[in-house]
Amino acid sequence: MLNDTKQIRTSVVKPQLNHLEGRSSLSPNLISGCALAYQRVLIIEYRDDHYVDLKELFESYGCQVSRAASSDVVSAEARIFSPDLILVCERMPGESGCLIACKLRFGRLKQPIWLYTATGQHDCTDWQEWSGINDVFFYAGRLGRLRELLQRRLKSCPLVGRPA
Repeated sequence: MLNDTKQIRTSVVKPQLNHLEGRSSLSPNLISGCALAYQRVLIIEYRDDHYVDLKELFESYGCQVSRAASSDVVSAEARIFSPDLILVCERMPGESGCLIACKLRFGRLKQPIWLYTATGQHDCTDWQEWSGINDVFFYAGRLGRLRELLQRRLKSCPLVGRPA
């Protein structure tokens, strides 16, 4: 069973904030910005090049990143890492990203799930509500396009700050 992420986030961020409070040169905005660096993102991706690119993107926003490279380790990794956000490749070998999202929701996972797909946007949006996917990103197979879409979404997301 997954823990409540608010409880985890509070226990992880509070010591960091206490540490920073002793530094008089830091503004309150910077302190709250540092707290955002503890957001955890689980990337479910089997291709090394895609994972490395996405990991660099999320790390530039101060996020901690973990990977599940196959569908059979997703549930265990989600329990161990306790992510605040899950990013799923729709074309995972063995099981589709939509099916993985369904299984995570059936396991009572409440964190946002974002799915990205190179093809079949219509199929993914049909599954979106039923499988509990919060956002679908259609990137037509171009990794640069996926980065653009995610950056745009991350800039509007209240959970993360600006790139470092």
